[in-house]
Amino acid sequence: MPSLGKAQQPAFLELYSGWASTQMGGLLYGRAHKGQRPLLPTEGDELERKLHQSFLTLELRALAGAQVHLSGFPNAGVMSADANGFLTVPLPAGMPPGPIHITAKLLEPHYTASVASTTVSVVGTTTPSLGVISDIDDTLTDTRIAHKLEVLKNTFFHNTYDVEIFAHAAQVIAAVAGADSALVPVLPLFYLSGSPWSLHERISDAFDRVGLPHGAMILRRYSQEPLDPVRGVRLGAKLPRKPRDHLRDVIAVSRIPGRGDGEVGRHGELVTATRPTRRW
Repeated sequence: MPSLGKAQQPAFLELYSGWASTQMGGLLYGRAHKGQRPLLPTEGDELERKLHQSFLTLELRALAGAQVHLSGFPNAGVMSADANGFLTVPLPAGMPPGPIHITAKLLEPHYTASVASTTVSVVGTTTPSLGVISDIDDTLTDTRIAHKLEVLKNTFFHNTYDVEIFAHAAQVIAAVAGADSALVPVLPLFYLSGSPWSLHERISDAFDRVGLPHGAMILRRYSQEPLDPVRGVRLGAKLPRKPRDHLRDVIAVSRIPGRGDGEVGRHGELVTATRPTRRW
């Protein structure tokens, strides 16, 4: 219960992205924040407003150790956010294939937040027994990642309506991974980016507008990971870690059934691996 005579402070929850398989379970990522949720951008916003919105999006205040009640999957319950407000929610094995609707409710007595929700697709056995991993930066979106000044400009002076997605990217991913009328992929689909989680909504909204299938996104936690992490970190090694190292965990946890070792492509190739391989 809130303390008498003390008003509750505003906060908000985000459930970013997740995945699960019937055989191995999976993970759902989220975060708890202090303050008001930043307003959504509108098409045609002026440069000054874009810059202001970018700072609000990137300078979020974590609600460290927040208690959050999750529901919508077996054995759901209360879990704590970490010291940077992040939630890493384990999803159990044994769930039937199909969508699950997950909700999160903040339990902190001194803060009030709306209930957050998301839908995660549980994957069973697929035919063929493959999954798809695609980079986002300079593979699906034109981020000019090799040019640091362009990246900074895109980060601070752009919003979701300025995200440049390569022509036919949606058609190519849909042809490879399959997709139904609701853009749910047939094969397991993962999108990988070095962008921070705070830009998840900017990227996912841009994907929705062009009809890219709804794969799980794995972005980056800059609160824990240096801006220039070392390359070649092994699975199980301590931070710093690159986003691609997190994908090793994805493959290890959400194994694609029915396959042995294979190779993992770097730019959207088909995946035929059930556990990390040496080619990264």
